[in-house]
Amino acid sequence: MKNDSFYSERIKPVIIMAVITIICIALVSGIHLSTLELVTENEGLVLKKAVLAASGIEVPGTNEQINNLYDSRVKQDGDIYKVYGTSGKLDAVAFVSSGPGLWGQIDAVTAFN
Repeated sequence: MKNDSFYSERIKPVIIMAVITIICIALVSGIHLSTLELVTENEGLVLKKAVLAASGIEVPGTNEQINNLYDSRVKQDGDIYKVYGTSGKLDAVAFVSSGPGLWGQIDAVTAFN
């Protein structure tokens, strides 16, 4: 008779689901906060690789090499990226354009030399 009570049929499932929901939200929030810095860093790295590749510069393999090459050859002026050659002469100009895509925004880096 106790199993058919109002509490066991209505209240107990709601409490169990609330506890499970709180645990899941805490886990997802914790993972998000612990990886936020890494995600931001990788987003910047993707932009750097795209600017270098669009400018016709071979992209090195390691993150440190990419950052060093980008810092030595690219100067950002607002939304425009000025890419300089090894001699210090302006080699290319790049910009990011965006548009709607099927599942979200699509960003493209275009460069002119």
